[in-house]
Amino acid sequence: DLCVEMDPIAFDELHTAAPAESSADLRKQVLAARAIQAKRYAAPGYEGVHCNAQLNAGQVRRICRMTPGAERLLRASDRILRVARTVADLAGKSLLDEDSLLEALQYRAQEKVEL
Repeated sequence: DLCVEMDPIAFDELHTAAPAESSADLRKQVLAARAIQAKRYAAPGYEGVHCNAQLNAGQVRRICRMTPGAERLLRASDRILRVARTVADLAGKSLLDEDSLLEALQYRAQEKVEL
């Protein structure tokens, strides 16, 4: 579920730079997050769920409560869907497909860069 875009770096720079965090430190963070999730999903209604990736849509809505700022940010998804619907309409498509959604996301990304 994660995609990260990175700028290329020179080979020499890659091998001379000190790591920002050690593997041991990252392991501790992952184990702590997994412990939080295990405790959360021990509650009734989460049978068979051991981590966030296993949540169904209804469970996501219950678990992913947001701050007001996060809710405002997520409202952008409605705008993206409206643009994707227009892109699909222009192409004569009855369903939103990956190409329509990716094109809409690209327009949104360009808008953010220009701001």
